[in-house]
Amino acid sequence: MREGEKGGLYRRWLLSGLVIASVIFTAGCGLFVPRPPVDTHGKIVLVLTRTANTEPGRLRTTVWSELEQLSESSWPRSVADVLRVLKGYRIRVQGVGVDVMKEVIFEEGETEVTVEINVPVGNDYSVTLVAFSGENLLGAGKTTGVSVRAGETTYVEVSMQPYQYHFEAPAQVQVGATINIVYEIKGPLLSEIFVAITTRTYYFMSTPSSDAFGYHRITTGTVVGSNHWKFHITLPGQAHEGTLYYQCITHAQEWVRYVLITPSIKLGEILPTIQITNNPTGSGKIIIKPVW
Repeated sequence: MREGEKGGLYRRWLLSGLVIASVIFTAGCGLFVPRPPVDTHGKIVLVLTRTANTEPGRLRTTVWSELEQLSESSWPRSVADVLRVLKGYRIRVQGVGVDVMKEVIFEEGETEVTVEINVPVGNDYSVTLVAFSGENLLGAGKTTGVSVRAGETTYVEVSMQPYQYHFEAPAQVQVGATINIVYEIKGPLLSEIFVAITTRTYYFMSTPSSDAFGYHRITTGTVVGSNHWKFHITLPGQAHEGTLYYQCITHAQEWVRYVLITPSIKLGEILPTIQITNNPTGSGKIIIKPVW
């Protein structure tokens, strides 16, 4: 083979090799081309309101309804009562490996707030809401089985109810005599929201100016029905004549942050009283209802 032919053959081999290498390199580089990230999260959206009624078809999360009365002689804190003093909501979203908490406080004059919570894709989320005013726990609600799809928005609706309470106590008690009071509370998610079936009864022989006043006694209650607890409270006899004021405070779980105060001075409710006297005129009982 001549020298010129050898050079030409060499150049053809070199060119073919470069073409093959280029194809392999290009194909290989294709493996490292960045791909769009896969969306593994979605949004849970809550439309929180301070009103009972909304326009037809309008989305909202908090759907309030009245709670059945404890008895014919008592009534609950109505939905209208609760919404009048409502200051905000505490939110808890739970799922597999997810436990997210948020709090919404309404600004002055604000009636609606929309909250977005990003969570991983899943099919069995629960959303719990508690309504509050100051330190006072007013009501609660929960929805389960919430599904969240990748890149999508899920609007959640939660049925809410207020807590109600009821007292039965003597109108008068002899000086030095033990004081017996029956206290009941009823409302949503009692076993989930509250620490235990216990309540603190605060009492004082002067007009209190704030909640959680004077002395207190802790009482363990009993479950008498679905989301219905009853407490038989015993207070020590009082040494002097006068007016005994009292209220019950039931503590919630740590994540809730608030307490059920019944009645609440801060909310403008009137405290129940018992007259301590040396000359009681009767043994009849009085029934105390919430007064707003």
